[in-house]
Amino acid sequence: MGSILIPGLPEAEPAAEPWPPHSDNGDEHTIRVDEMFARQFDTEFSAGVRGLLHDPETGIAAQRGEVALEAIAGAMPALGELKERTLAQAIGPRQCSILEPMIDTRLDWAAGTLGRLAQRATVEVDDASVAERIAGLNQDAATAWQDPAYVRKLGRTAVEELRYQGERRGWDAAETDGRVRTGLSDLYAGAVETAIGQNDLDGAVGLYDHARPVIDPERQAAIDSRFVQAREAAVYRDVDRDMAGIPIEPAGPPGSRSSRNARPNSRPRMRAMRCAPASARSLPSPSAAPNGNGTGSRPRPALLPSIGSRKIPTHPWLHCRPSFAIGWPTTSGAASRPWPWKAA
Repeated sequence: MGSILIPGLPEAEPAAEPWPPHSDNGDEHTIRVDEMFARQFDTEFSAGVRGLLHDPETGIAAQRGEVALEAIAGAMPALGELKERTLAQAIGPRQCSILEPMIDTRLDWAAGTLGRLAQRATVEVDDASVAERIAGLNQDAATAWQDPAYVRKLGRTAVEELRYQGERRGWDAAETDGRVRTGLSDLYAGAVETAIGQNDLDGAVGLYDHARPVIDPERQAAIDSRFVQAREAAVYRDVDRDMAGIPIEPAGPPGSRSSRNARPNSRPRMRAMRCAPASARSLPSPSAAPNGNGTGSRPRPALLPSIGSRKIPTHPWLHCRPSFAIGWPTTSGAASRPWPWKAA
């Protein structure tokens, strides 16, 4: 469209020429497409790095100890191969020039993460090694508890091992001393408990007196309880050993005095018979023949006579008093029999 000239006004300046392309390799649209693909490749690369490092099941962060160290040793070659595969997907030098700095940034972060994981795994391996060594020293002390000099040597070795671990881990003096006291307490307490378990109380007491200052108070209470139980068990063993030498009297033949005394329920029956009066001992059974009154049941006792001021005697050999039951009436209805303790 042509411009309209207005008298008295200068002519309008011509329009500026368009900007040249960003580069000689393409226009602005092509550059944005290359950046989009580079970001997509970087996203895929970062997903591979996260899976290698932080996968809940197979990632290096999920491993512990020596397994983690082995995985860390093979992580950098795996990341290098992942970088080469990602760069191979780029099309043209522009995508490679955009993508490679992104990948290098991811690799720097992965290297720092691997360093922290390697430090953690190294500490775990070191702690496991020290714990295994201390456990071996405790077993040696429990085996050689009868040699106090050797037990002291094992204790010094345990102390040196724990202090060296504290230096590697950077513990302060208080934490190091606490762990040393705990380790030494476990070593000597295990030796004393082994001595108690072998029923050598004298040797256990001697070792316990020597090691008491370094044993934890709670462990001392447990050892004191074991000493009490061990002494009780020793007393029971002595009693069993003494009783084993005492012959057991064999039972007599049937009808003998020993066999009669061994009959069940004989003592309560005899005691009841001794405590009952003579008239109660000779009572007829309910199945006896009918009495003079024509009844087949037990005869009724006569009314109690007036005993006046007579004193009821006791039987010193029975430890009981006779009952007030009186004699049974005769079949002819005569007077009752005399009192059981009075002569006829």
